[in-house]
Amino acid sequence: MRKVAFVLLCALPFWACTSSEETAELIPQTLVKSDSVILPLPDKAIPWTTNLVYLDGESSWLFLMDQANNDILLYDLKKEKLQHTIDLQLEGVNGVGFIYGFQVESLSSIYLLPQGDPFIYQIDTSATLLKKYVYEEPPLYSEASHTSSHYSAPPLFSKGQVLVKTKFGGSFREMTSQMIQNGAMSYTIDLEDRAVKLSKHLYPKDYLDEGLRSWDLSMAASADQIVYSLFADHHVYFAEDTDEVLQKRLAKSKYIETFDTIPLKKGGLKIAEYLLASPHYENLLYDPYREVYYRFVIHRTTIKNSGHLIQLRQFADKFSIMVLDRSLRVLGETLFEEEFYVPNNAFVGKEGLYISRNHPELPTLDPSKMQFDVFVPQPKK
Repeated sequence: MRKVAFVLLCALPFWACTSSEETAELIPQTLVKSDSVILPLPDKAIPWTTNLVYLDGESSWLFLMDQANNDILLYDLKKEKLQHTIDLQLEGVNGVGFIYGFQVESLSSIYLLPQGDPFIYQIDTSATLLKKYVYEEPPLYSEASHTSSHYSAPPLFSKGQVLVKTKFGGSFREMTSQMIQNGAMSYTIDLEDRAVKLSKHLYPKDYLDEGLRSWDLSMAASADQIVYSLFADHHVYFAEDTDEVLQKRLAKSKYIETFDTIPLKKGGLKIAEYLLASPHYENLLYDPYREVYYRFVIHRTTIKNSGHLIQLRQFADKFSIMVLDRSLRVLGETLFEEEFYVPNNAFVGKEGLYISRNHPELPTLDPSKMQFDVFVPQPKK
């Protein structure tokens, strides 16, 4: 494929960076709160979600996965109102099973990605099944993977094809440095003939040189580049096309000096502690309205007890958010330490970066509502 083959659904136009932009003086940025939004939840819904998708149109729409009821909730953000409930069917002619991740093309076209199955379902807002795409994942690779809550990677659709994130290899115990340098981070699926093709976006050859680490990743895209952020790598990796070899740019958090290695010999709890409480990078989000990227950084956390460890799966204690310009240069990093935000329940909209406040330790938490604070990058004073 040539140049920009894949465009993130709902992204705004984006023009290639010029050499003058590459050398322009950086203006330090910080994230500043600008607004708040409160959304009512239906009965039995929980104030945390696996997937959030923003759609700009006649109104500002937010699609929110209600996994407790297996529904997709459609909100009008401007009115702070639940506009419609998409009742996903488990079985029958419109059956899609349990869903955790999805992407939205329009109000009449929503793509569902079930976990564990090589399917992509296309539905509309009535939950009518329009099409079921069945494909075969390559050997040693997982099915198409996406939730916005953990290592987000929205599927990228263009001209009858879709680029999806995948997980390469098997368990931690099976992965080696030699294996991972030949592993692709994504593949394309042809929605017509279901052909699958690995991208040339490979893991860095030196990724495991200093020891075994998680190779989880997040993927984001503008209209002219695809960008990857890895769990334990200060660089971000980018290319204009799936057939191009990745380039890299240093985008180091000031809060991470070194990365831990996976404690394989210490058992499951210590491995879970490594994945949730050791310093690492998580979601990477692109903001087409301000033409910046947000790189989420999870800081080291001291585990208090087993309940605390379980809570970290959804609610990080301490994190920061880096702002990168469209050339992937670091503009700034904002620390969130004691404000009780939920970094894996965040999304980008026209008004800014929305971050959930539905943390269980928030004194004013109302579990019947989803509350988001809106942040925008501004020059640092």
